[in-house]
Amino acid sequence: MSPNIRLTTPEGKYNLQPNFVIYYGGKLGIIEIDETEKGLNNGVGSQTEKNSDRLLSNTNINLIKHYEDIRCFLESDLVIKEFIEILGNINSSSDVDRNLLE
Repeated sequence: MSPNIRLTTPEGKYNLQPNFVIYYGGKLGIIEIDETEKGLNNGVGSQTEKNSDRLLSNTNINLIKHYEDIRCFLESDLVIKEFIEILGNINSSSDVDRNLLE
């Protein structure tokens, strides 16, 4: 089951389904898993994903980070450890990392 995020923006209301939502140390982060060249999208994010990133970037989510699917499959424990470390090093809810391209 994917998490559901309901956003209300000046453009309207949206339901988004990020791959993982992590709450750690009072901070909220999202992990998005991107398909690599062997995936259906040939390594190119869908328009829906790009719209989701744009909508999420205007929220109080502290960290939005993309990982390649193959890395998540082969190194899932390291991906989570890295993500938690980055999220934990963010100083406060006002210190937002818009790491949308990695």
